[in-house]
Amino acid sequence: HDHFTQAEAGSPYSSHSTYPLKALNLIDNTCRETYKFEATTPIPGLCYIPVAPTPIPTPTPTLPQPIPPDPQYGTISGVVFEDMNGNGRRDPGEPLTVYVGPPSLITISLHVDSCSTITLNTRDTANFSFTDLSPGTYCVRISGGPITTTPDRYLIDLAGGETRYVEFGFEVIE
Repeated sequence: HDHFTQAEAGSPYSSHSTYPLKALNLIDNTCRETYKFEATTPIPGLCYIPVAPTPIPTPTPTLPQPIPPDPQYGTISGVVFEDMNGNGRRDPGEPLTVYVGPPSLITISLHVDSCSTITLNTRDTANFSFTDLSPGTYCVRISGGPITTTPDRYLIDLAGGETRYVEFGFEVIE
């Protein structure tokens, strides 16, 4: 322990009579590390590092989640017709075909993605409709009956709420 009189130590305050610092300036002010002991309050000669209080997190307000919109379903509809002039499209005066319906073997089938997937639904009427379809890719295919004048399948990208129309034409058998 170092011992100085007030006059020997000096003072850092210019208004004090013992100003300036003298022997007090030569004292070793290095703190000492502790072993198996942590100071919780300042102790002369020991290193004291005050622990900052842990901040209390403020709760983040949760915003109400938006209500998702109702799903938009689409429709694929169409007709099967007698292509009397063989041009591949239904012209005025060309009737719906007589080849569709019992006991006919003509079937209109709906598949997801491609015509090689499992059939979702079938129809056997000349005026058909597949409703309540989720957005996605569908294949509509016709099978059975005489030779077609149109493609026998259509690959359709259906958007939500969209309605798509297809036509299947058959050659007229006389």
